[in-house]
Amino acid sequence: MKKISLLFIAIMALAMSASAQLKSNLVFFAEEGEKFFVIMDGIRQNDVAQTNVRITDVMGTFAKFKVVFEDETLGEINDTKNWNEGTETSYNIREKKTGAANSLKKAGDWAAKDLGAKDDTVAYVPVEEKYVIKWFKEIPIAQAAPVVANDPTVVVYHTQPNQTTTTVITQGDPGYSENVSVNMSVGGSGTNGSVGMDIRYTETQTSQTTVIGEQQTVIHEDHYMMPGYSGPIGCPWPMSDGDFQSAKSSVASKTWDESRLTMAEQILSSNCMTSAQVRDMMNTFEWEETKLDFAKFAYGHTYDKGNFYKVNDAFEWEQSITDLNTYMQSH
Repeated sequence: MKKISLLFIAIMALAMSASAQLKSNLVFFAEEGEKFFVIMDGIRQNDVAQTNVRITDVMGTFAKFKVVFEDETLGEINDTKNWNEGTETSYNIREKKTGAANSLKKAGDWAAKDLGAKDDTVAYVPVEEKYVIKWFKEIPIAQAAPVVANDPTVVVYHTQPNQTTTTVITQGDPGYSENVSVNMSVGGSGTNGSVGMDIRYTETQTSQTTVIGEQQTVIHEDHYMMPGYSGPIGCPWPMSDGDFQSAKSSVASKTWDESRLTMAEQILSSNCMTSAQVRDMMNTFEWEETKLDFAKFAYGHTYDKGNFYKVNDAFEWEQSITDLNTYMQSH
């Protein structure tokens, strides 16, 4: 009976050991030194763009990845990778070779209709990706280099968005300020003194860094906060770079300006763009009149209305700029 018990314990120990999941490390590095963010299953891992990102203590053996470059003109990468547990696996981020296939992305209802999809089918549109993630090497976790304290390129794997808390000192309403006396012992001498302290109302605000669609966004109140911009806002959440590029490609694929304008207005009627995105969409049109019509329509659907002067770069004639300014002043 004792032998049977010991055998049972040994079998259970082996089973538990076999089922225990080993942690892994994942390393991403840019071949040409481009800075980027790594997003795993929708959660951004590094808070600061780096050319090399090492994610430690990763659980599991596969995930969906998105690499978003600090330079938005480089686009982004969408891929799914798997690795062996208990290893440190390195991936190389490099430019895609000419002729390599682009990824596909589910289109919105407007795109599905335009592509001739039936009601019960799903339409996909190509997403231009200039870079790819390629497997580089794999080593046992025991052979991985030790983590250096305060290394900005190393992050511990997490499955929840980072949260930061900021204390804001508010003078006056809503609250009060008063001077109070507090008895305290100074320097251990046992001498009591009366010290005046100014008590002010304080409030704590919590902001959450997360990923909305494909664009890093800091949630603050009820709208996107564009770095360095504090002007008027025409709409709260501009399109992510990936969604905009897909929409722009679909518009540009049309043969006639009239068709391009119809589709562009359909997209914008249920979305929000930045001034730069409006300008880039205008550049898909051939005729000055079409560009002007779209600019007028877009003015009410633009996030950073204070930067709307940027759309002037898409015009060829000064009269178009004058006409647009007249329209803006009346709306």
